[in-house]
Amino acid sequence: MTCIFDNTFKGLLCCVFERYERKARNVKVVPQQLHTPSLISDELTINTDEAKALRVWKGLQKKITEEWQLKLYCAFLSELPDAYQALFDCICYFFDSKQIVYTNYGNNHILTVNKIARKVSREQHRMKGFIRFQHTRDNIYYAAIEPDHNVVPLLSTHFKNRFADQQWIIYDKKRGYGIYYNLHTVQEISFTFDGSLQNAESTTLPASVVDEPEVLYTSLWKDYYNSTNIKERKNIKLHTQFLPKRYWRYLSEKQ
Repeated sequence: MTCIFDNTFKGLLCCVFERYERKARNVKVVPQQLHTPSLISDELTINTDEAKALRVWKGLQKKITEEWQLKLYCAFLSELPDAYQALFDCICYFFDSKQIVYTNYGNNHILTVNKIARKVSREQHRMKGFIRFQHTRDNIYYAAIEPDHNVVPLLSTHFKNRFADQQWIIYDKKRGYGIYYNLHTVQEISFTFDGSLQNAESTTLPASVVDEPEVLYTSLWKDYYNSTNIKERKNIKLHTQFLPKRYWRYLSEKQ
């Protein structure tokens, strides 16, 4: 049986619920956007039900630690095509086992989910250090990113605690949504850019919308970066190992 869900974490949990509700075997899960209709397989479209998803999640909380709960969510945010089936099989393995099994890295499902979650966790950690905000004229600090994985939901707590006295936006241009902190709460937002920004190769804002001192601060930071950089000890290989080139577009000193 093939379960088609709406590409949400709750939708995936509902697939788990239906698997046990129908006592089905050999279940394949596919997000709607990756689904290709088939005349051979038995297909079932899953309607996301928060009550069913919550029931599955509460059951998982009794089986695994908070660390592994986060790993499951991180693996889902990877958006890798193979991650969805691995997650489904891993969750079912947890429910089918009477003993604690999340430490059994000899199991292929657990090993796969753990590897995927580590990839997402590494990129989340890098984003915390590589994100550069620009101060706009309406007193909002804005940063645009285009990460390989959907790490934006994992960044809200860190930046809310670090910049609690500032309004800020972290926007994922690749996925068309972001998070906005209004000095009280963090909420998900989505908006349309004008042509001058949408077609830009970099993630920086045009000078027309940033605060005037922002240009000076950027220049000062570049001067500081260049003055502390020892050219004779330049090691590009080591530099890119700790600072991959795909993140350079976020850094003002690399523009």
